[in-house]
Amino acid sequence: MSKTTPGSPKSPSAPRPPPPLGPLSSAQLRDLETHVYSATGRSLLEPLLQPCWTKLVEMVPRWVSPNAMTLTGLFLNSVTTFIMLCYSPQGLDEIPPWVLLLCTFGILSYQTLDAIDGKQARRLGCSSPLGELFDHGCDAISIVFVGVSTAVSVKLSTHPVLFFSCCFSGVLMFYFAQWQAYLTGTLHFWRVDVTEAQIAISFVFLISAVAGVSVWDTQVLGFPLKLIPGIVMMLGAIFTTPAYLSCLLSPDLHMKGVKSILAPLPTILVWFIIVVLTSLTPHLQEQPCLLVCILGFACAKLSQRLVVCHMSRSTMPCWDRVLLPPALLLVTCALPPTVPVLPLLFVSLRTCHEHQRATPSELSGVDNARTRLGTQTFPSSFFPVF
Repeated sequence: MSKTTPGSPKSPSAPRPPPPLGPLSSAQLRDLETHVYSATGRSLLEPLLQPCWTKLVEMVPRWVSPNAMTLTGLFLNSVTTFIMLCYSPQGLDEIPPWVLLLCTFGILSYQTLDAIDGKQARRLGCSSPLGELFDHGCDAISIVFVGVSTAVSVKLSTHPVLFFSCCFSGVLMFYFAQWQAYLTGTLHFWRVDVTEAQIAISFVFLISAVAGVSVWDTQVLGFPLKLIPGIVMMLGAIFTTPAYLSCLLSPDLHMKGVKSILAPLPTILVWFIIVVLTSLTPHLQEQPCLLVCILGFACAKLSQRLVVCHMSRSTMPCWDRVLLPPALLLVTCALPPTVPVLPLLFVSLRTCHEHQRATPSELSGVDNARTRLGTQTFPSSFFPVF
């Protein structure tokens, strides 16, 4: 949830040309300063959970920064996923019940803190565009961990296509949601959205903790139960995509030209091609979790770049250097299966990490931005955990 007060978006002006792969201009920073968060729609469970969230935020000390709450949620989610991967690095091993219970705690903690950090910001009167930007950055990273942990908790890596579909459907839908906000100025929430997905995933963790991960290998009508979570996530993406496409193709998009509407397409198209080619490579399938992290973090950077363009009313660049590390993995498609790919995967992950940390440099004069856009404590990186 964003830390800015919801309201009507400012009347959009003509989009500026794509910013260089570096600092934003003074005009873009001014637009970032005047950005007003706007959202529409409400999911099924949100009205039921709002009273709980309101009471919880009143229990939070006033000295706790909203950004600290956001970062704590991401930290818990990432650490619990890391512990799970220590026990099942390839998604094929049994996972102790206490680890799965810890993952349940991690995702529910993230979901709760993400819901109340905006309330805390409004309570303290420190809502800011930078707070919204930081919140979306943490969301983009957290979705990668949620996808990996869900697939590993049911040993879905025995079905590579479903494994990668389960992991990447969330990050792709997040990009589409930001694309829609980039075009319309408003973030749209559906009747079944991220809150429902996170609660459903927590039940998957609980089932695995109580009955064991192997329970998902049980055959029902000739099919293992593990297919259910993967298929449900795929169907969610399939049914949601037409809604996003209808927005992209809507004739009412008078605020941006055709070039601007399609500007976010090249980067995500290149990313998708890399995902398809690498995920179909047999020797890369031996390290599915590491591969998902590399490609997922790259998409998270693209999503955050799109958020920056939306908030600064700029045109999305057609290329981002964060695509270079995943593109290195295409080299492995031509390598013999006997060549170890683990070192190359780690190099790609490390390089992708460096490009993630380069994101704040795109906000020129960030010290001035802190003063103008909000006084909250703002880390030196949008992705400080990595």
